[in-house]
Amino acid sequence: MDHPLLRGLLMELPPKGSVPPPGWLDRWFEATRAILELLYVQGASRGR
Repeated sequence: MDHPLLRGLLMELPPKGSVPPPGWLDRWFEATRAILELLYVQGASRGR
């Protein structure tokens, strides 16, 4: 899937080998989960 929201999340990842600030990765995963739910869960209910 190539969606602008997912592409934006990937662009926000810190450079490989660097250490993100404390809590950053948890917030990134929360944002990713929210976007995937928006795309897949709400998309599935609209398709019914």
